[in-house]
Formats: sequence, C-alpha cells, structure tokens
Amino acid sequence: MADTPVAKTLIIASVQRSGSTLLSSLLRSTGTAGRPMEMMNIHTKLFTDTRARLGVPTLSTVGYGAAAFRKLTRRELPRDIRHFTHESYLEFLRRITPEHTTPNGVFGMKIHWTQYRDNLLQRGDDAGFWRAPVTWALIRRDNDVRQAISFVKAQQTHRWHSDMTGQGEATYDEQAIANALVEIRRNYADWDEYFADTGIEPVRLTYESLVADPQSSIDRVLDALGEPRVPVPPPTMRPVSDAVNDEWETRFRLSGCA
Repeated sequence: MADTPVAKTLIIASVQRSGSTLLSSLLRSTGTAGRPMEMMNIHTKLFTDTRARLGVPTLSTVGYGAAAFRKLTRRELPRDIRHFTHESYLEFLRRITPEHTTPNGVFGMKIHWTQYRDNLLQRGDDAGFWRAPVTWALIRRDNDVRQAISFVKAQQTHRWHSDMTGQGEATYDEQAIANALVEIRRNYADWDEYFADTGIEPVRLTYESLVADPQSSIDRVLDALGEPRVPVPPPTMRPVSDAVNDEWETRFRLSGCA
C-alpha cells in the first residue's frame, strides 16, 4: 500500500508538563488529526527503539566520539542532536512521516520548544520540512507553578504519565522547582517570539480548559485544520498530581519564589 501523501501538517507546540501528551492522545483518537507524538525527543526509549528499527539517524563524528568515550569510561554522555548527522536525522523524519499521517493526509507531531530550536531551527530547517500547510496548536498551563512542580516530581520519580509505574521518592526541592519555572517561562517566551516573528497565530489552548472540556479544545484544533468535528472518547490518561503537588505548591508560593 502506498504511503498517504502529506496534505496538511499539525504541530503541537509545547513545553514540558503542559498537557501536550493528553492533547496528543485525544487528537490521535479522532483519526483525522494525524498521529502526533513526541518523536523529536532523542532522549526517550521511543526514539531509541525507532532508530534501531529504521537504522537512522546515523552517528556523526561527534557521536562516534561520544560512543568511544562511553566504551572507554563506561559513562554515558548526555545525548545531543549533534551526535547524529543532519541528513540522516532528516531521513529519520521522512521515514516516520507515514506512521504519523492519518488517511486524510494530516501529519501530526508534538514538539517542545527546545527540540524545535535544536533539532530544526538551528540546523536550517523548520516545520515547512513536510512541504504542507502547517496548523499550529500551542498548549500551556495557566498555573505554571504547578507545571514546574509536575516536572520536578516526574524527574524524581521517573513517572511522566499515568500509564507509567515510576520509581523513587518525591522530595521537595525549592531550587529545582524555581529553576524549572524559569525554564518553562523562558521556553514559552521563545515560542511567543517565534510566532510573532513569523506572523503565525496558533490555536491557543490551556491544560485547564482541555481537562475541563476536552471536546471543545479538540473541536478548535479540527476547525483550524479544516477537518470535520468528531466526538472524542473520554481520556484514558489520568492526572498524576496528588496531595504532594498541593503541598509543594503551598510551600513554594509561601517561599516567595513564584
């Protein structure tokens, strides 16, 4: 069967712990909004497994050096996009495109700002890589303190969504939360600057409105795509926040760091 050509591109512009995973899963459930996933995250098992299956991207000179360092010292260097040749990384994007395109020709991708900046913009590419009109959906949280807390807690417990068991204990770390909050706000400012510079007006969604009324949020994205509205099933993902998040938020706000 021939691959479905890409007629439209949907990009979910996000920052860590913004609700983008929930948004992506709901959009995938429509069957008409592409199959957005965080395929540009080179630090995940998903990327590693996909790379092993496809054989791309291949290592660059820097990547071979990192591999030699790992073999010599038995220490793992942080993975960097420079560890792969640019052309083979673009080939990776081309090869995964059919897997994330629905039969109506919509290709979907979820991208955090740092991934878009490092993996495409700084290497001379952008969302026009797929050579199709792009619809952008920017998701953010009204309560970015909770977003920072969610990020720190997920880092500590290795539980990034409700389907994961996780491991380790969550320990309040005021400085880590403050650092995460600065990074989150900086990344959103970078998205806003990019959209202003390029004249793009994305569909602007919030995590809070998505949770309160998933159908309305998905309808807005489908409308922007020019695709018919379809009912979305109840989310299968559950919030991972609990009393610990509540306690940390109270402590952090009382500290004056918010």
